[in-house]
This record gives sequence, structure tokens and C-alpha cells, in this order.
Amino acid sequence: MTFYYLLKHPISTLSEMGVCSSRRNGEEVVGAMHSIRSFRSMKLLPSQIRRQRSLVLELEEEETNSWKAIHQTGQIPCERSGHGVVLVNKTVFLFGGYGGIDPIHLSDLHCFDMEQRRWSRVRDSGTVPCPRTAFAMCWDQRSSIFLMGGTDHDLQGLADQEVYEYSINSRQWQRMPTLNRGILELRYFGRSANCYYNSILFFGGGVKGGRFTNELLKLDLETRRWDRLETFGQLPCARYKHQTLLLEDKLCIIGGGCYLPPQEEIDVYILCLKTLEWTYIQTTGDIPEGRAAHTCEYDAQENAAYCWGGFNKSLVPLQDLYKLDLNTYTWTLLSTKQNKDVPPCRSFHASCFYQGALYSFNGSDGEKRYDDILRYQIRRSPAPLTTLSLRCLVEHLKVDEYSKYKSQMSEHLAKKFDDMLNRVPFDRVPYS
Repeated sequence: MTFYYLLKHPISTLSEMGVCSSRRNGEEVVGAMHSIRSFRSMKLLPSQIRRQRSLVLELEEEETNSWKAIHQTGQIPCERSGHGVVLVNKTVFLFGGYGGIDPIHLSDLHCFDMEQRRWSRVRDSGTVPCPRTAFAMCWDQRSSIFLMGGTDHDLQGLADQEVYEYSINSRQWQRMPTLNRGILELRYFGRSANCYYNSILFFGGGVKGGRFTNELLKLDLETRRWDRLETFGQLPCARYKHQTLLLEDKLCIIGGGCYLPPQEEIDVYILCLKTLEWTYIQTTGDIPEGRAAHTCEYDAQENAAYCWGGFNKSLVPLQDLYKLDLNTYTWTLLSTKQNKDVPPCRSFHASCFYQGALYSFNGSDGEKRYDDILRYQIRRSPAPLTTLSLRCLVEHLKVDEYSKYKSQMSEHLAKKFDDMLNRVPFDRVPYS
């Protein structure tokens, strides 16, 4: 849909096309159209400048099957590895890890707005967890983020094996008292955590000295009692820094190792949470090499998992991306070092899947740590009409005219306009 099409067609026609899905959207589009029409007779900027601004704003129109570093704004967290992220609706929460100019273990909490691409530091409040890396972290799909375990510089696992709960509504940490703590024998780190109904499932982990586990622990969030679940079948070997996916009533384990991956090819296991029986999955296709400290994210629309990075049996950091079809258990190689747009190797990073794309946060290549956000676009949806309308304003107006047209917008539309302006690095894009 072109700029000139937006100028010519009335809002009723656009509504009939299904472009405006609500009254509020319709009102926003009317406001944006009014602003556009009021300057259409003005002399526009040179086409070269318009194109430069347009290239910056084409974040909604990326080609699929390609990597891109995302432009970030706000209070950007320092470079780090061994941190954790959870996606809560349209916001990513990032906690802890190891990094900074003079690297230290961290306990800072940041949130990233996926729409505005803006970071903000969350003010410490309540009983904040101590600095740590390689901890377990998950979201209960309601209003709380849970965190447990991890390690610091001695790699012995933290003495603090408490469970911490972060309330998204009150923005406050609290320590959760729990029962039957005697089953927490060792200070394992590198565990996984998944919220399952009113409980959290913790799998695996390891400590310095070569002690690793394949135990499955359950923390009941109502009784706050720990239990060790007795499983059977084709059990996975002990491991840490693996990845888990919760697929309705199944827990899927992908990769990991007893520090080093246990075999040449990555392994996949599925636990039926109703029967507690493990099944080894014989995968086919472009099977990735064994790895740990990678990430795997689930795409519900395609019923697929995307596996990115990690390190192999030779401690070589990896930069390949694979898709696992969870209907056929077939692997497909999507991106490798031969691709021109592939980012540097990455391990001990964190990731999430959002609106048809895999997002990777920070991590290490074995020599340096990063403060970047990488995106691999699997598929995309058309940008909302209000976004297209505002892009027309940003691309075609002179900078000193922005305030004039912003004053004609609703408060909500003006905020979206500001967010879009903040994504244009005017130090590299001409003013006029």
C-alpha cells in the first residue's frame, strides 16, 4: 500500500478492506491521514534523503530468512553472557549474567519494549536476588517471573538456593519460602525451568568438579513444596545448559551436556507429563552437531523449534541456526557461517520468539561479550496502517516541521510518532 494510495482513499474504504480493525484504529488512521493530506502540496525533501530515512524505518518490512542487528534506544544494558530473558506479551525482561567493562556478576533487571525497541532499567525494589549467572528463570503466563539458582566466580553454585518471585504488576522482588528443601542436595546451576499449571519444573544442572544430574524437580506454587519426580523410560543422560520447550503436556529437552555435549549429534528427548515416561526422539534431516549453552525457541504457528548457537564438543562457539519440525522431527539448516549476513558466533546468550522472528540477546563468541539484539525473520505480517501513515510523515517532512504536525495528532498517535522518531539515528541520516 503506497503513500499516495493512503492519501486518496477514504477511511470507509480502508475499513471495508479490513485495514482498520477497530474504532480506535480508525480514529488514529483519520488523524494520521489528516496530517499527511495537510502537507501533500508542500515541496517534499529530495528523494535520496527520503530513501535514507525509509531504510532506517523498514524494520517492519524485513526480508524473511535473514539476520539483522536491531537498532536499540533507551538505557541499553551492558554487554554480558549467562543472563536470562523472558518474554511477557510485548515486553522482554532481562536479568543478571556476567559482563560490563570490568566484568562482574550482575543482578540488574531491564525491560525491552518489542514495539518501541526501547530499553528501560527497572528500579530495584524488595528482596533483590544476588548477582549470578547460569540461573533458571521462567514466567507463569500471568503476573510473576520466577528465578532460582545459578553461580558466581567459583562455579560451585550459589549458597543462595532460594526461589525469587518478581511481580510484574507491583514491580517488586520477594523471596519465596519453600518446604521440603532437603531434596535440594547440591547447588546445581545451568538448570532449566518451565511453568506447568500451578508448578515449576526444574530439570538437570551441574556443579564444578564434573557432577551433573538428570533429576526432575517440581515446586508446587500453591503448597510451595518441593518434590523429586520419579520418571522412567528412555531417560536423557545428566546435563546442564540444555534447552527445554513446554509443548502442552510434554516437556522437550534439546541438547546440553556434562559441560561438553555427550555426542556428535544433538539429542532430543520428550517427557510425557501425564505418565512421566521419557522417549528418545530419532530425528532426521540436517541434524545439528551436539552443543550446550545454545538457545531453542518455540514457534506455535508452525509447531517448530529454532536452535541457535552454543558450543560443540571441541569448545568451538557456533553460529548456525536450525529449525526442528515437531510434527516430523526433521531438522533443516537455515543459516550458517557461509551466509553473508550471519552474525558472530554466540553462546551463553538468551532468546525469545516474537511475531514470526527469533530474537537473540547478548552472549559471547568465546573472546568477547555483546550488548546487541539480533533478529532472524522467519515470516512477517503487514505493518498496521497507522504505522505506514506515520512513516510517511517521518520520511517526507523536514525535521523542524515535526512538532507542527505532531500537535494535530491524538496523544496515543503522538506517542507512536515519537517512538518512531527515536528510531531514526539523525547523526547518520541527513536533517533536511
